[in-house]
Amino acid sequence: MAELPKYYEIIVAITADYLGPAAIRFVNRQIQSYLNKLPEQLERNDIPMLAIRIRSGLVVLTKDEQTVAEAFNRINAIATVCSISAELRQFI
Repeated sequence: MAELPKYYEIIVAITADYLGPAAIRFVNRQIQSYLNKLPEQLERNDIPMLAIRIRSGLVVLTKDEQTVAEAFNRINAIATVCSISAELRQFI
């Protein structure tokens, strides 16, 4: 199996804050069903759409809009943070 992208691991960790151990299966299902990719194929530019899909799933599961918004914002921010980190690497 190919190495999983670092942001995949971060997304699962964030989602686990809300879903516990079910996060891995939940995130994998969102990636496979809506992005038509395997988790190891996840790219940084997939994160905004994945954040939307995870938000939609969490709304159904939790019905807590504040919690869902928090999770969405945390996951969506990963794309920006990863982008900035990649740009800063050139100066290191």
